[in-house]
Amino acid sequence: METVATGIRERAATQYDTALQHLTGVDVDGSPEALHQYRVHLRKARSLLTLYRDALADTPAALLAQLLGEQARVANLARDLDVFWPSLKPGALKDEVGRLRQRTYRIFHAEAEQQQRDRELALWLLKLSWPCDGRGLAPETERVRQHLKSRIERQCQRLLNRSSTPQWHRLRILIKRWRYLETLCGEPSQLALLKEGQTLLGDFNDLCSQRILLKPLQAGKGKAARQARLYRAELKAAQMTQKNALDHWIQHLLMKNSADAPIR
Repeated sequence: METVATGIRERAATQYDTALQHLTGVDVDGSPEALHQYRVHLRKARSLLTLYRDALADTPAALLAQLLGEQARVANLARDLDVFWPSLKPGALKDEVGRLRQRTYRIFHAEAEQQQRDRELALWLLKLSWPCDGRGLAPETERVRQHLKSRIERQCQRLLNRSSTPQWHRLRILIKRWRYLETLCGEPSQLALLKEGQTLLGDFNDLCSQRILLKPLQAGKGKAARQARLYRAELKAAQMTQKNALDHWIQHLLMKNSADAPIR
């Protein structure tokens, strides 16, 4: 029987190794896919360590989750700009965002270099033999799944009653964790629905991030500031359209969960 300690450590190690392979290819003038995949695999590893934290209480899982979270956070702004910059029309605003992207990548590389010792520590912790209390991975995965589904249902109900950007962000994180759980440890029976929701929530999050990025740019004078003000208004309208699509998806998810197996 595969135990939680061994199963999660090995899966997290695989994801982390893959993340580090992509880190070597991160370059502002290269493909943005390297940075994207670096963050994705860090998130997958960290999600496993977080989801199974109760069963891994006597292992280095909590410290590893913290280390991986810090490594991912320094890449967040660069990734937001990788998505935003290509979507802009040629002009003063795109040039301004392009300069911001260049500066952000330089900061990311400097911070990533400072995290080298953290990466070495994480690799060492993942190679240790973690203490095991005999819990099997399969039954623990079912317990984690039910707990996660309950949290998602409560979050969906909360959003249907009163939505806010932070609440949408929380749902996005929970949906990602559920998808990673099923992909890496579970049964991928609901991946299509989860992928649809993750895409909708990701697009909504991008719109929110882009409006935040534009706010300081619209405060100045000149063509770039005028374009920023106009585009920020367009993004607000797009947010409302995306929110309507998310409302429909939430209702579909709740109905499907209820039909499959009522969540207690």
